[in-house]
Amino acid sequence: AEEIAASPTQAVCIVTGFAVRLGDYVTAETDGSAGAIYLTRMLESAGIATTFVADRYVAPLLEAGLNLAGLSSMRYVNIAGNCNDAAAREAVAAWRDENLQTREQCSHVIFIERVGPS
Repeated sequence: AEEIAASPTQAVCIVTGFAVRLGDYVTAETDGSAGAIYLTRMLESAGIATTFVADRYVAPLLEAGLNLAGLSSMRYVNIAGNCNDAAAREAVAAWRDENLQTREQCSHVIFIERVGPS
């Protein structure tokens, strides 16, 4: 929080989404996205621009939560899928370069219950 407040450029990317398998389908856990939405409300009320980065599993939860929180115009970046092999990592890198220039768009990145490649 101190680093964000002291930054000459205040723009935060919040990365969230933790996919879980329930029987035959995959969904997202719900507390990380709720926490991300709450943090976004606080940052936005302080005048700090916020961008969400998430996957397709948490997207419906984020959209519903953002609407309920009055943040329906919030910017949302849908993260590319799998990155477990060299070709997929290259595709993810190309997607990232095209859709999210982190240095220009975000002074800080906060991960809230986001699982990494495994």
